[in-house]
Amino acid sequence: MKSWKFIAQSLFLMIFHLAGYSCLSQNSKSYSNQQWFQYYNQLVISNKYTLFTDAGFRTADNISRFSQWLVRASLGYPITKKLNGASGIAFFYHIGKGSNNVLEFRPFQELNTEHSLWLSTIHHRFRTEARIYRQNGSVINRLQQQFDLRTRYRLLCNIPLLSIKTQKISINVGNEFFYSFRLVPHKTPMLGNRMLLGVAGKTSKNITWSFTYNAQWNKMVNPDLIEKTDVVWIALTRRIARVTNSRGLRTIN
Repeated sequence: MKSWKFIAQSLFLMIFHLAGYSCLSQNSKSYSNQQWFQYYNQLVISNKYTLFTDAGFRTADNISRFSQWLVRASLGYPITKKLNGASGIAFFYHIGKGSNNVLEFRPFQELNTEHSLWLSTIHHRFRTEARIYRQNGSVINRLQQQFDLRTRYRLLCNIPLLSIKTQKISINVGNEFFYSFRLVPHKTPMLGNRMLLGVAGKTSKNITWSFTYNAQWNKMVNPDLIEKTDVVWIALTRRIARVTNSRGLRTIN
């Protein structure tokens, strides 16, 4: 009965995600492309706590220019046997055309859980984050507002393909919703949608990599305009542990 319950829940969430994508696809679109390169590090501090850090850079327009630099850190901890939490902060440096460069501070809180579905593993992540922008010493917001509190939910399915000793190959298929609680109302609270399709590999006990295609739809200042972005995302994750805990390697963030 439990397996059928998980199947029903997962199917419902997939239909929910597809419905949201359908709503976004009705808007007018502009198009762009980006390339993301990311390194993740996971330091297991104790049986309960893990320090997650990552750094990366992003390019745009077919790697012709840098668009973002980022660093992020969070402390992961167990809440229940199947539910984990993490609290942290990220710093993004957005490189605009000309002199329109923006520094973003992003404190966040997230919840993670997972369950098995046949041979695959279903991952759920709920994250809430505040987004504060600074340009030339002034606090700003990209959508011309004083404060932006964004929440996001990701559903990710990891499907194993090949396993030889410590080396493993799998496929990741997922979708993530972005919602925003803002002072100025828009026609919909949804900021965007992210569809994920990629391959992941485990080369040793503590090192994994992933190559992901990321199709994004983001709401612009004009509520009737959606920006469609095609992203190629390359990530490497290293886990450093002297003790064993229940948190596994994560390659998509």
